[in-house]
Amino acid sequence: MLLYRYFFLNQPNLPITAFAVYFSICFIAGLVWGSLVHHDIQKKIVS
Repeated sequence: MLLYRYFFLNQPNLPITAFAVYFSICFIAGLVWGSLVHHDIQKKIVS
């Protein structure tokens, strides 16, 4: 998280880009987590 903060502090007028990057990271992490949980639930139902 410090890396992102350092990178975006060096960009003076890009809070929208910072928010977009943060949102996309959260969105991708949510997709990955959701697919893993869905796969785990399918395995439990099958077994």
